[in-house]
Amino acid sequence: MQNFHDKLMEKDGAYAAWHKHPGHKPIQWLFLVLVISLFSSLIYNRLKQDSSYGLFSLASGTTIVVPTGADPLVNGDNFQAALDQAACGDTIVLQAGAEYGTRVAFVSSSGPVGYPFWLRNKGDCAGSYITIQTSNLTGLPAE
Repeated sequence: MQNFHDKLMEKDGAYAAWHKHPGHKPIQWLFLVLVISLFSSLIYNRLKQDSSYGLFSLASGTTIVVPTGADPLVNGDNFQAALDQAACGDTIVLQAGAEYGTRVAFVSSSGPVGYPFWLRNKGDCAGSYITIQTSNLTGLPAE
């Protein structure tokens, strides 16, 4: 007695031709093993990194030097651009003695009111902070 599957295979030739599985060739198995081993190696290397940032950490640790000139408002714009560009672990260096101004939003009874400098949320830095420092560290008084 034939089962339903065998009857369907005999009755509908189109289904039978589509349903027949030729099996996998050795090169397909080799490719699959290669992909799995590369992916496993990538995950293993990311997990064994000595950091507390997790699997997808991108802490860069670069130094951003803010360009300065004679105009405090342009300097302030450059500083805000550096704050926007900074990532977890970066250091922003401000030129010692330079003035960094903000744009005036409106004038109130107490005088002009500007936009503050704004450090946007960079996500969970896990202890890898964005540092802002002067270009003249040696000129600072000792603690």
